[in-house]
Amino acid sequence: MKRVLLWIGGIVLLVCTGVVWLNIAAVARSKQRVQRIGEPKPELLRAISEARSRLAEFDEYLSKPKPTDRFAIRSTFKSEFGNEYLWVKDPIPSPKGYLGLLDQKPMAYKADKGELVAIKRADIVDWMVRRDGKVIGGFTEEALKGRTVQ
Repeated sequence: MKRVLLWIGGIVLLVCTGVVWLNIAAVARSKQRVQRIGEPKPELLRAISEARSRLAEFDEYLSKPKPTDRFAIRSTFKSEFGNEYLWVKDPIPSPKGYLGLLDQKPMAYKADKGELVAIKRADIVDWMVRRDGKVIGGFTEEALKGRTVQ
């Protein structure tokens, strides 16, 4: 009987150890760059203002895409923990804004990477076009440089 209990205990230990290592590996793979912004700095607010004021420029690029163009919008997504700013790729115009695919896994917003989301124009904080090897837009990227990565 003692031998059977030791055998079962060993199996349980191996299974639990394997589960722990699988969880550690999953967490390591899912690590992504997260920046805690807190109270927005003036340079970030200026970048958001510029992105919003130049949204018609983004719409112009989007209406006449080249085959190799890539488009993205950074938008505010509200969660129970506050706002989360996420990039959305492949946006298409919709009556109230845009539809697109989340390009990153949210930390608090209840959605998955690759999920189709609706974006209101009022929630846009940045946009980006990659055309002919050049980035147009991406105003908040510069403003966020130099912040502590957590």
